[in-house]
Amino acid sequence: MSKRTKLLRKENSEAEKSLSEESSNIQTDIVVYIRNANISAYNQEVVRRDIIQMLLDGEKRGQSPVDVIGEDYKAFCDSVISEMPQLSAKQRILSSIRDILPAICALFGIWIVFSFISRLIGYEDWTHIPLTVFELMGGAVIVITANVIVVYITKYTFENKPKRLAAVLTALALLTAAAFLLIPNIVIISPHIAVAVAFVILVYIIYAVIDNSLD
Repeated sequence: MSKRTKLLRKENSEAEKSLSEESSNIQTDIVVYIRNANISAYNQEVVRRDIIQMLLDGEKRGQSPVDVIGEDYKAFCDSVISEMPQLSAKQRILSSIRDILPAICALFGIWIVFSFISRLIGYEDWTHIPLTVFELMGGAVIVITANVIVVYITKYTFENKPKRLAAVLTALALLTAAAFLLIPNIVIISPHIAVAVAFVILVYIIYAVIDNSLD
């Protein structure tokens, strides 16, 4: 995230504190919704800033959030977002990659730490840490599930469709169970711990580069 985006996000967070409880609750839903918008992180904050100001100005006039932005919050957000520069197909792909890289860093970091401790306690060679099929599958399932939930929450912020999410998660759970039953749990690779750490650092660097390029 660029410095200008961080600064604007901080300013918006401070401005939100001046909103009434009703406006603040609606603003929270709006922020969640625009996080899935096809615009840059900076422009998301620009939209957020403009809506906060609209709500604050409305409160000064004694107007409710509905008076200011109407009853259909989703339609209002869509109309505002449509006026902003949209991400290209390439930027959208990079954005999707960027969003999963922190999870990959975290999961591989946890794998390194726990594998190191486990092998150290077991008096095994701790300089090389094995990665099994189940460990890789488990990490993939966690990343996919987390992204499904995030996309659902952001996309359907103003709608109540729990059955759709439940169906997707159930299908994912069944596929995962079948994979664990059918695929043998073999060691895929046993890299040197220094190589594993270097991989995590590299993934984070890639994340930072992509994140800055999208602003």
